[in-house]
Amino acid sequence: FPDGLPNLKGKDLKKTQEGNALADVTAISLEVGDRAGAAGVAENPWRSRLWQRARLRAALAVIGAFEVILDFCAYGEEWRKRTCLYGNLAGLESLGITCSSFRTCTFTGRAHRTLSGKDASGRYWTLVAQPYPLRLCVAVADLVAAAAAEGDARAPRPCGCRGCAPG
Repeated sequence: FPDGLPNLKGKDLKKTQEGNALADVTAISLEVGDRAGAAGVAENPWRSRLWQRARLRAALAVIGAFEVILDFCAYGEEWRKRTCLYGNLAGLESLGITCSSFRTCTFTGRAHRTLSGKDASGRYWTLVAQPYPLRLCVAVADLVAAAAAEGDARAPRPCGCRGCAPG
């Protein structure tokens, strides 16, 4: 049920409807940006139902997006938090660094922080883990800057161009 369970009511239904509307806005934004010659990237957890939404999948196909999977621990965080990017930004695939272990980080050798419960200040660990890692932000900014210097931030499509309809 990529659009939400059919029997949702109340707050759950409203939250699902809002999420679906945001997913549709994301899809439209990706398509409009591509028509204007801009690269686009969408992000969500790796196993998110967002990636199953037909409207978004269609937009990703239109812009020639490709999948990149990364783990936050690869960018300096204590938690693994597997994340998926779909986009057509040149060089995006270089961000696809994953940890080979669920429990012990292959980058630090330490156990991954479990994102359940609260930290010492009473904040939920899932809330603490929401912001993007600084090292990931720097890597994305570097890609955007490099692509802008090239004049077109979009990765070449299979046909070799950057702007035709994907085939």
